[in-house]
Amino acid sequence: MPSIGGMEMLVLLVLAIVVVGPKDLPRMLRALGQFVARARSMANEFRSSLDQIAREQELEELRRQVNELKRVEPLREAAREIEAAGRIDLDRQGPGAPSIGSPEGGEAPAPLA
Repeated sequence: MPSIGGMEMLVLLVLAIVVVGPKDLPRMLRALGQFVARARSMANEFRSSLDQIAREQELEELRRQVNELKRVEPLREAAREIEAAGRIDLDRQGPGAPSIGSPEGGEAPAPLA
């Protein structure tokens, strides 16, 4: 963003004195200052509104993630229970029982080379 240097400011001041006049210059500068203050205030309000919208979106995303975890957690718990029940059943069969994935009474198939 280009900035106004000292020489440009001096030219603007001389131009304002010539156009507006030395009598009305303080009043015009005061009005300009008030306008700039209102513009800054509106810009800050707009920025804070955008920040608030962004925070609400982040909050909504977190809510969705929590709800998703709430839906997934019972499934995980059920999977743990099934897995634990499967281990108990395998333990009850004893060492001579066929293992899961191998043919009944035979050895496990040889891995493919």
